[in-house]
Amino acid sequence: MSKDETGLEDFSAEEMQLDKILTDQDINSMTSFSEAKMREKYDVMYVGGYIYLRDKETFNLIKTTREIAKAKFGSNTVKSANFYQGFSNTADNLNYKSTCGDFVNTNVPILYDPVKGKWPMIESALRHTFGDKFDLIIELICCKIRDPRKSLPMIILASKENNTGKTSIGNFMCKIMGGNAKKVRPVDICNSRFNSMWVDKQLVFTDETAEGPDKYKALNTLKELVTGDEATSEGKGSNISSVHNNLWIWFATNDELGSAVMEYNDSRIFPVKVPVMKVGQEISKEEFDKRTESEIPAFLHYLINEYKLPKSRSRLRAKPSEYMTDLKKSMIDFSKSDLISWLENIIPDLFEVADRHKKNEVDFVSFNAFDLEPLRKIKDGYLKSELFKDGRAEMCGRNAPEWKGADRPTYTCYIKMIKGTSTIPYTRGAVHYRFKRKDWL
Repeated sequence: MSKDETGLEDFSAEEMQLDKILTDQDINSMTSFSEAKMREKYDVMYVGGYIYLRDKETFNLIKTTREIAKAKFGSNTVKSANFYQGFSNTADNLNYKSTCGDFVNTNVPILYDPVKGKWPMIESALRHTFGDKFDLIIELICCKIRDPRKSLPMIILASKENNTGKTSIGNFMCKIMGGNAKKVRPVDICNSRFNSMWVDKQLVFTDETAEGPDKYKALNTLKELVTGDEATSEGKGSNISSVHNNLWIWFATNDELGSAVMEYNDSRIFPVKVPVMKVGQEISKEEFDKRTESEIPAFLHYLINEYKLPKSRSRLRAKPSEYMTDLKKSMIDFSKSDLISWLENIIPDLFEVADRHKKNEVDFVSFNAFDLEPLRKIKDGYLKSELFKDGRAEMCGRNAPEWKGADRPTYTCYIKMIKGTSTIPYTRGAVHYRFKRKDWL
């Protein structure tokens, strides 16, 4: 926040949402500033009982009262102001509009003009960070520039080592998005219901490496926003409102495994382990910021005019398998319950017995929880929640069709193997769980 030549305090769009306003005490500190000069610099708007001046260059919003505006610029300022019903966060980076019908757009245009050129430092930084997923992150960044309303997975940049550049790459993404990005501390996400300063943005970067006591709660809060079309916004002294959810979330952390509870086939999170800079790759923060910022116009030109954006393969752009990384596999194993670990040891044996009995490779096996002795002690609700959360099991009705008729001996065979007994109860009418070969082998 800074004072400009009007003597008014300049609030960016997100600070304005917190309802910080000028008081009569500020009038005495105002310098002379004519209405004509003011209109050269600002668009004047009347929204919800307040006067807003929007800087024509930065698109920042200054909020004040009608009384202060009259005292400073004259009564014509209020009389000639354009009236609007409220605010909207309509994201469109290629065809930006400062107003949308009767609403003022709190999103701002990207302030870099695309210019054809090279971007070697940006390419080097992204290749270092994302490795063999370089092509995928280029696709995601391009999608955010061209279609910012598209839902994208949360990016987790993880490394327990220092000197990796994960914070620098997050700051770089904020620089590209300009006023549509916001750096937010985990404590601000967890300990305050007031989120209007960041929830209407296009990109949020949380650096847990700087402070991390609230990282788990912050991650869960942010993860819930990945796929929602709308989000709830609340500012100090203002009403709760609904905004478009255009957020792309980036999260830097030193905790490689425990930063998030990872479930099988959860495409909402795209985690990468960022390696330590190699000898000779080190560069000062100042030099990195200077060189990458100078290359942003060329990078934008490539993304907007040259890059051929692949077709979307899912709601979150790419298939879940494309977001699988070595770190994600480790996080899944770390997050795995004892039940799933036990099943991962049992189910391959079931397929082996079923294949041997049928003399052919079967596509799936199924059983009822009461058929497996260790599962009898588990509450059915917990069993279902764990299996369905894992994403590799499905309910298959009263009777598993693969074990009807002639296949009943196979069913009996592997149940005997598990229980170590030849006498088993017949569970004709019980619900069975089906496990597909491709998910478990």
